[in-house]
Amino acid sequence: MIGYIIPIMLTIVIMPFTIKELGNDNFGKLSFIWMLVGYLSFLDMGIGRALTHFISNKINTLESDHVLKMF
Repeated sequence: MIGYIIPIMLTIVIMPFTIKELGNDNFGKLSFIWMLVGYLSFLDMGIGRALTHFISNKINTLESDHVLKMF
């Protein structure tokens, strides 16, 4: 719960200062970018997690030379 509460509290405190410093137009642009990143994050579809699992399995089964050849 602390991992969720602390960022929310910091955002509530810092956001007015951010809006004041950036101005309404630039803050609107920043909000739009945040929105795009949030909406497009579903395209990840677990690829990063699957790749981490694949590599850790190869390292665990002593096939790390195969992993090194991939990269």
